[in-house]
Amino acid sequence: MATFGAFIFLFITDKDKQNQIDKLTNLVSALKDLKDIENKKLNLTVRPDVKITSTMSQGADGELQIGIENIGERTTLTKFELISEDLILHNEHLPFIMEKGTERKIFSRTIGEKHILDCEYEIHIHHQDKIDNSHISIIKGKGINNKLAETKYNCA
Repeated sequence: MATFGAFIFLFITDKDKQNQIDKLTNLVSALKDLKDIENKKLNLTVRPDVKITSTMSQGADGELQIGIENIGERTTLTKFELISEDLILHNEHLPFIMEKGTERKIFSRTIGEKHILDCEYEIHIHHQDKIDNSHISIIKGKGINNKLAETKYNCA
C-alpha cells in the first residue's frame, strides 16, 4: 500500500513539474516572438529608402548620370556594382554618407562605340544603415530610361 501511495505521489509531482515546464516553454516562446517583433520595429526605424531622382545623358561624351536621393534614415553607400557590357563607373567617391533628404549622383560612361541611349545596365547600390544592416538597391535601365527594380533589406 505504501509503495502504491509513493507511486501516486511521484506521479502527481511529475505531472506538476511537467505543467511548470510547459508554462516555462510557452513563456520562452512568447519572449522570442516579442524579441522578433522588437527587432523588426528597430529595423524599420533605421531603414534607408534610396530613390532615383533624375537621369541625364551627354551623348557626345558618352556620359550617363543617375541622381539618387535617400528619403529614409541615414545610410552609408559602400559600393556601386555595375553589370553592363557597355558602361563603366567613374567618380565613385565611396564610402558616402547619405542623410535623410541627401542627394547623390552615380556617374558612368560608355566603353565602346554604342550610343549611351542604347546601353543596358544594372547597378547594385550597396549601403548600410545606422546599426550596420546591409541593403542593396538595384537600378535597371537602358540609356536614360531606368527604374529602381528593388531594394533588398537586411542582406547578409
